[in-house]
Amino acid sequence: MKTLSLANAKTQLSSVVDEVVRTHEQVTVTRNGEPAVVILAVEDFEAIQETIELLADGPARARIEQARSDIAVGEFSTADELADLMAERRRRGE
Repeated sequence: MKTLSLANAKTQLSSVVDEVVRTHEQVTVTRNGEPAVVILAVEDFEAIQETIELLADGPARARIEQARSDIAVGEFSTADELADLMAERRRRGE
């Protein structure tokens, strides 16, 4: 993660924003040598919000943990297997 002083961030704001959007790298802006804010792309911010919402949802979190356990023991379908299942359902008209 890149760090800039507030003075540098002010003079370079346009290029910093361009870089953050392009690279998805977060930039910490310091004031008086202390971290004050973080600049990040909207897409990344929205992803963080979605993750927080998901983690706050107990049943969703339990399903994620179950899926992780299933994967760990080899209980999963490959993309090809899922494609075959979907093709079969289409053939049957489901």
